[in-house]
Amino acid sequence: YNQILYPILYFGIIGAGGVFVGSNPAYKTLELSHLLSITQPKFFMVEADLLPDVLPAIEATVPLIKTFLFKTNSEEILPRGCRCWSWSDLLQYGEQDWTRINDEETAKSTIAVLQSTSGTTGLPKVAATSHYALVAAGVAVQESNHRSYEVTRLISLPLFHSFGASFVQTSAIHYGEPTYIMRRFSAEDFASTLDRFNITEIAVVPAMMASIIEQRTSPLVLESLRRIWCAG
Repeated sequence: YNQILYPILYFGIIGAGGVFVGSNPAYKTLELSHLLSITQPKFFMVEADLLPDVLPAIEATVPLIKTFLFKTNSEEILPRGCRCWSWSDLLQYGEQDWTRINDEETAKSTIAVLQSTSGTTGLPKVAATSHYALVAAGVAVQESNHRSYEVTRLISLPLFHSFGASFVQTSAIHYGEPTYIMRRFSAEDFASTLDRFNITEIAVVPAMMASIIEQRTSPLVLESLRRIWCAG
């Protein structure tokens, strides 16, 4: 599920010279175990409410001492050895300059993100995305054509996915565009949020677009909308 502070972890891991691996929160034990086995993560970060679903896969791959559980409203007893942090706890460890990349060759050869594929043929694999590719995706979103309107985006795409990351982690953060993040997609909530915040751009996959249309919202709801990014 999306979390407004998700990009902080995303950039923190990459900026420290690490490789970010995002996981679908809907993954079951077998699917998550497969992802962990092919990416071999050094640390695992998870929201408290999702821990019971992912614990079997974590215990077989990542030591609990390297599993960081971010506090939500959960009052559940934590497994022994599992570190429980709040987001603010990360601010107590000082700061350090990011690992800098100053040449094109290094940017193209240094992996920033491992992104899970859909698994259309066989089990899901991971696509290695370089620092260069992340920047290119952000530039492509921004420079596609001149806009005669102020960009305000609504995103309910998962932020672990390359499509959602291009709009939030890359474009919104770098260019300072107002971007509203939904925790998860709901056609009814999505349509009402469009109207409430005068959204000019949205990014969706075809199934999401079909659900929005089926809501049969009035034309006023879409009055501010200027562009729909659709892929998938």
